[in-house]
Amino acid sequence: MTEPPGTPDPGLPNTDMPNTDRSGPRPQVSDPSRRAGPVPNTPGHGAPAPERGDRDEGAPDMFARNPVAPDMAGSGAGMQGSARPASAASTSLDRDIGRLEGRVDSLERAVERLENSVNGLLRIIDFAKNGIRLVYAAIGLIGVDGVVRAVSVLAHLSGH
Repeated sequence: MTEPPGTPDPGLPNTDMPNTDRSGPRPQVSDPSRRAGPVPNTPGHGAPAPERGDRDEGAPDMFARNPVAPDMAGSGAGMQGSARPASAASTSLDRDIGRLEGRVDSLERAVERLENSVNGLLRIIDFAKNGIRLVYAAIGLIGVDGVVRAVSVLAHLSGH
């Protein structure tokens, strides 16, 4: 059986909508509550504002700024302009906040590891500076030839 062109394969993830939540199945395009709608023709979006006498007085004002969805009117909760109930918006928001808190914790651990690495490198640099000072002191005391001989003796003793 062949599907008409443009029909999403049910075995593949839906890529029509961006979804950063990887914890569960992605919503299907057929779910109208999850589908993004077109940008309203509000002034500033390319369409001229209608004359006030051109619209039906009983119709809702579709050119009003930030209309509140009927199921959330007066509740003060949720996102304005969303057709989802306030509980769905807050659940999604809670999930996003939890995910961001996890990322912050992960970044804090990465910063601690980086600080430890930097401190380790600073200790190595201090050790190298002390080694260089020791070499300069040895050169000053016994000369370059004495330092070369001492290094060769130490290399021989260590087996290199």
